Order: sequence, then C-alpha cells, then structure tokens
Amino acid sequence: MRPGLSGLAGPWFGNLRCNAAGALAAVVAYFWKVRELAVHSIVAMACRQFQDRYFRSSLWIILATIPIGVVGLLAAKFLIPAIRQFAASRLSAGRA
Repeated sequence: MRPGLSGLAGPWFGNLRCNAAGALAAVVAYFWKVRELAVHSIVAMACRQFQDRYFRSSLWIILATIPIGVVGLLAAKFLIPAIRQFAASRLSAGRA
C-alpha cells in the first residue's frame, strides 16, 4: 500500500508498517509450530475436518490478529493528527 493512497505519509510510516509486521511475525513465531501446524491445517481444511486441533489453532491465530489491526487503524485516525500537531508545535518552538 502506498502512503498517498491511505492518507498517511511521512518518513515514519514505513517504520509503523515494519513494527506492525514485526508484531505479527512475533505472534506467529510464538504460536506457530511451522511445518506441523501449517501442513496439518491445510490437510484438515482439504478434508473438511474443521474440528482438527491444528486447523482450530491456526484459525484462532488469524482471528486474534484482526482486532489488533482494527484498533491500529482506528487509533491512527486520532494519533496521526495529534503527532503532526505536536511535531509542528515543537518545530516552531525550536525555531523561534
């Protein structure tokens, strides 16, 4: 996603995306037994075994990350203007 399309711009936006990706990677790395969970989840989904523990674990990991993303998007609408205003006031105070 390009910064201009989302309404977010600035040198810090790339860092924000990296932090979010890093947090997601940490969650996945912590809970995910990489090969076992991935392979068993795909096999369970293909065999329509939705009660399989591997499938349910991977589903819960995905579902648990959705609220984090929603809260992040909602908070961005309030935090970004506040950060810009704070930065502008600090820059103008420093130059005066």
